[in-house]
Amino acid sequence: MARISALFLIGGLMAIQGSVPLENVPNAVATVRNKSASSPIILSVEAERQTFLIGEPVSLNVRLMNSGRCSAMVDLRYRLPSENFAVAVSRDGVNFWSPQCKTRILSCYRIGVDIWGRAHLMSLLDTLAPNEERHIHLKLLLVNSVDDSLLFDREGTWFVRIGHPPFAKASDRHTALVRVHIKAPQGGDKRVFHLLKKADIRRFLERGHGCDPTRLTDILERFPKTGYRRAILSALADFYWRHSTSTYPALTGGNHEDALQRQIAGLLGFVDPGAINDKRLDWLIGNNHREQTKLLGIMLNDLSNDLGIQLQAAPSLLNREVTLCPLDWTIRDCMHSVATQVKGAWEPLKGGYILVPYHEGG
Repeated sequence: MARISALFLIGGLMAIQGSVPLENVPNAVATVRNKSASSPIILSVEAERQTFLIGEPVSLNVRLMNSGRCSAMVDLRYRLPSENFAVAVSRDGVNFWSPQCKTRILSCYRIGVDIWGRAHLMSLLDTLAPNEERHIHLKLLLVNSVDDSLLFDREGTWFVRIGHPPFAKASDRHTALVRVHIKAPQGGDKRVFHLLKKADIRRFLERGHGCDPTRLTDILERFPKTGYRRAILSALADFYWRHSTSTYPALTGGNHEDALQRQIAGLLGFVDPGAINDKRLDWLIGNNHREQTKLLGIMLNDLSNDLGIQLQAAPSLLNREVTLCPLDWTIRDCMHSVATQVKGAWEPLKGGYILVPYHEGG
């Protein structure tokens, strides 16, 4: 029986951790869960889809869940999301290698939103209560933070193994394995691939910053049906939320979107609360909700009951924590704030609105 042995980077050295039957390695959108004997954390990995083009990020959704009876710490201190995991790849399912740098940029904080709607720093040393989860979206495109070469540089089947924490001992690391397929661009996508070859554009595709986003919007205007459309939209969505974090309507008189943000929102299919023709959204929400941090489902239910306009959220967003400071805020401001915090988009629903998560490809 064919088997694969996983290789991981531990303190700059490669170490073998176990073996898995090659036949049992899942295709994309299948999940593998491996529970560490010494930790209650369960790691799950799910690919956004089965096949990716050369030159577009391989998108993985990672979930960390505390399956124990006591609280457990999750360490997500590195600046790039992928650097918080040990990433190993293989072409044949036997010989794995880690593309990551031995030295990574440590960031003990991430950008969050304070009660005034302004950006602030939040600790990345998270404590998970029993059954609590953390969701992280990984985009794997470049070899590492200093090498702009493509990680998945040829077509065929690739095996990707994810481990956390990245520098833990093999016996203490939580691991999951997934299989994806890479194919070469054809037809008009060859021209788009050539346009995406520049290093700053590749970094933008992976990280949502690093170049002028209009270079990406121009590509979509020229090639609206390109196979790279999902990857470009996903990067633009990252830029949209990063930019929105520091441009809240309470601080800008309601004009929280500049022309570029509105253009990106249109491409993404987002309903911009500032552009909705609904006079009810101009109502002030009052100080009884001031300086509150609640689960999104509870907060929207409270607002709906107080204001008489139905605001809902998709089930996957109901337990996300959000913070409001509605001093002189309208319902539009509130909608924009919570959408930015959970990276969601508003859609009309039965005389009200529902907040849904943004998925790659829209």
